[in-house]
Amino acid sequence: MNGFRFPRHGKGIWEVPDELVDHVAVRGWLCAKRMEGWKDLRNSDPSCLPENAPDLRTDLEKSAWAAIGEDSPAGLVMPLAVIGQGVPLAFFREVLRTKAMKCLVYLLSNGELAAFRMMPPRELLFYVCANWNNDDAIPVVALLEKAEPGLVASAEDSYGHNALWYTLYQRDSKGVATAAARREMDPLDVSLIKLGCDPAKECFLGLSWQDVAEDAEAVAAWQARMAKPR
Repeated sequence: MNGFRFPRHGKGIWEVPDELVDHVAVRGWLCAKRMEGWKDLRNSDPSCLPENAPDLRTDLEKSAWAAIGEDSPAGLVMPLAVIGQGVPLAFFREVLRTKAMKCLVYLLSNGELAAFRMMPPRELLFYVCANWNNDDAIPVVALLEKAEPGLVASAEDSYGHNALWYTLYQRDSKGVATAAARREMDPLDVSLIKLGCDPAKECFLGLSWQDVAEDAEAVAAWQARMAKPR
């Protein structure tokens, strides 16, 4: 974008060509303006979660917060249980932001996030596909599918992006595609396809994940191999 910034609070009505929606700067602008589909799109960018620690008033809260960095489910949950407190929203966001896979799997497996009150399953699906950048997302996706059967196959944002498309947003802190994202038939992509996510599903641009990520013939060949009885 060569340093260009969209005016977030300027006067007048601003529009952006649809073809730019998948650019990180444009997605950020759409979310800042609370425009169509912003609740899904915000999960395509790790900066949607605040990095500042909340006001930790007790030693037990401080201990639970530190446990997130250590990816210790017991260290997170037990101190909060002692003071009769569930997992606060700020703590849950930190679990996501720091990619604390063990903590998130525990929370999803043990009903600590009742009715997904903190983040709907489809938003959580989009977030881990776009931001975790590694195979740790696979067990989380499996648990989300178990909690809401058919989620992976049906989840789609306002622009027709499915979970596979959200894996295309994977970037490191410098905005460069991660090594995991560049792998041929990445294990996360394989897992999503196995759970029914359509690699040929077109988004609003008339493009599918396989159009821009993997050769359609390679995807078909892989699916044929998976279909053979063992």
